[in-house]
Amino acid sequence: PGPGGLGDRVVSATCWRAAPAIAIGTLLGVLAGPALARGATAAPSDPVSTRTVDDPAAIRRGEQLYTRCVACHAIEGNRTGPQHCGLFGRHAGAAPGYDAYSRAMRDAKIVWDDRSLDRLLHAPTEFLPGTAMGYAGVKDARERADLIAWLRVATRAGEACAVAR
Repeated sequence: PGPGGLGDRVVSATCWRAAPAIAIGTLLGVLAGPALARGATAAPSDPVSTRTVDDPAAIRRGEQLYTRCVACHAIEGNRTGPQHCGLFGRHAGAAPGYDAYSRAMRDAKIVWDDRSLDRLLHAPTEFLPGTAMGYAGVKDARERADLIAWLRVATRAGEACAVAR
């Protein structure tokens, strides 16, 4: 089992918290839900998700890459960093119940989507100077695309996770 919601416990240097149990089969079931059954795909202007959202192998790779995030984040529940459940479409600095945002994140005029996440994950402090996210980033474009594809599935509030308040 992987961390961040894929096993029963997540351990990091800063946190020990029970995480929700979400199996990859459950996530793939969400992925293959009604929208995809109707032939829906990601928006054409969204090259990251069009390439990976319907690729189970990319989602599995993204799940493994999420292990880099669990020192600070979880899908459900705030930790050192904010929860990821409900991430897509949320304004930066607005996760429910999380009040430790940097001023830069609170004041950012960002709505999280594939493109903004790709830019943040590539180089957090370059994308958002003053962020408290002290992570060097994910330099490999395929890894970022896989991680974002997994996040797109795993963070669907009400389907794959529940937003903690």
